[in-house]
This record gives sequence, C-alpha cells and structure tokens, in this order.
Amino acid sequence: MHLYDCPSGVPQGSNLGPYLFLMFVADVHEYLGSSCCLLYADDLKLYRAINGNRDQMLLQQDLNKLTEWSHRNKLTLSIEKCCKMTFTRAPQPIRTTYSIGGEILESHDKMRDLGVILQKDLSFMEQIRKVSATAKRNMGIVMRHSKLFTGAGTTRTLYFALVRSNLDFGNVIWSSLGDERSKSLERIQKRLLKYLYSKDFGYYETDITYKELVLGYELTTLKERRDLTLLLFLRDLVMSKIDSVQLLEKITFHVPPRTSREKTGLFRTPRCRTAQFQTAPLNRIQKLYNTVEKIDATIDIFFDSRAKYTSKILSAIRVLHNQQA
Repeated sequence: MHLYDCPSGVPQGSNLGPYLFLMFVADVHEYLGSSCCLLYADDLKLYRAINGNRDQMLLQQDLNKLTEWSHRNKLTLSIEKCCKMTFTRAPQPIRTTYSIGGEILESHDKMRDLGVILQKDLSFMEQIRKVSATAKRNMGIVMRHSKLFTGAGTTRTLYFALVRSNLDFGNVIWSSLGDERSKSLERIQKRLLKYLYSKDFGYYETDITYKELVLGYELTTLKERRDLTLLLFLRDLVMSKIDSVQLLEKITFHVPPRTSREKTGLFRTPRCRTAQFQTAPLNRIQKLYNTVEKIDATIDIFFDSRAKYTSKILSAIRVLHNQQA
C-alpha cells in the first residue's frame, strides 16, 4: 500500500475517483445565495428568473461567489466552456450580461446539455432534427451491412442498438411532437420493417399497413414508446425510484371529498393558458395518466408491479392512439 499525496482535486482513473469528486464539490450550493444550482458530475448550471435589474445583480453575485469557491478549492473553472443562455418566449426579453473572473460570458441561443439540444424558446426543433438525422444515417449503416444476414434477428438487434436507442434518448423532455414530426420519425422505423418484410418474404406487400408491420414484428410504434416512457418515468418519480424533490413537488394529486361521487383522475393538472405550458413534460405526463386510467380503471401506479403496470399502460396507450387515429 502506497500513500498518495493529493494537494488538490481527486486522483483520476480510480474506482473511488467519481465518489471522491462528488464529495469534493458537494458543498458548492452552500456558497451560493438565492440562485438555483443544478450539478451533475463536473457540469454546473446556475439559474434564476430574471424580472429586473435586481435579479440580474443577484445572479452575478452568485457567479462571483462561485469563482471564489473555485479559487478556495483550487478547482479552476473552464471559462471558455461557460456561456449564458436565456429561456424566454417574450418578443422583447430582458437583455443581460454576466461575467466570471472578469471575462464576459458568451450568449447562446441554443446549447447541448447532456445529449439534448436546448433552444431559448424550448421548441426542441434542433433536437428533433439531430435525432432524425442520426437515426437515418445509422439506419443506412444497418441496412447496408445486413444484406447478407439470413435472419431478421441480427438486423433487429442492430436497429435497437444503433437507431431506436437514439430515437428514445431523452424523449421524456422532447417527446411533445406535432403530427408531422411524429410521422417523420415513424417513417424511419417503417423503412426498417419494409426492409425486413422484403428480406423475409422476397417481396413487399404494398397493401400492408404500418401498424400491421409493427404487430407482425412484435414491436411498438415510436409514439407508443414515447408515451410509455413518460408514464414509466411518472411511476419511478412518485415511487421515489428517481430522487428529485424539485420534480416531485410539481406533481399534484387529486383528493376528492368523501361525499363526492365525481370520478376524476389521480392527478390534478394545472390550467394552461398556452400550448407550450400544456405540453410541458410534467403537465403532459399527469394528463396522459389520467387519460389511460379512464381507459383501464385497473391501472394502479402504486400497487401494480413494474411489469404489470407496463403491460396495462401499453394496452391502454394503443387503445388511446386508435381512438385518436
């Protein structure tokens, strides 16, 4: 056993390194004032609602405190990787400027955060374009390299690993799509199913529908998968499988009076004045659960096992989508 002198930071490449780093930076929020802090490994975001000069000043003070904390802990900030971004749909947003260590932060209209492209208006158009382009490119790779495969199993596996994984990543955040965008993503999976059908039978039946192809190859539509992912996320959140007090406090349960005979959903969804707020992930998740619960009253988010909950939810989602078709 050898002693290791670590005057600052934590040793890299070790099993305990990630845990030591988390312990090393866990107190950063204590140095901040009124701004909110999001910390994931070495990625840090400070944010607050800006309604005037006072809010701008308070956020700048927290940036100064963050700089002092980094100097005190000998943990240098990569200022060239830092930026400022304003999320707003206002036609004339408040203009703000911030600095770290005397250097003015660049202002961005979009940025990539943990694999998801965020835009200032939270429309996720760039994210959907990126996901679609990546999926189409990987689909071409799968189809080119599977021409000599005799069975569909290997091609399916490659599709799951290289294509559908991209279509699924982060879709809890960006899953609220219009019909056109949703259909454009479905066409990617339909292309694979047509390819598999032609490979298995030597020809393609033009009268066969996309839903028949999906059921024939024991898959689900991408829209069904997105809704299923949302409702599984909701279950994990309310069952404390996901440790996030900030998200959980935004979930509102509907508790009717004992004398009331009105049958309403489990969750109370807020009134939304705009389509943007109505399709926000947490609002949409709660509304979607209330809808599928009306289709299948036996669904129980608290007492059903994960497998039973998944099976019931998927069946209800298919009924819902058939009603909407």
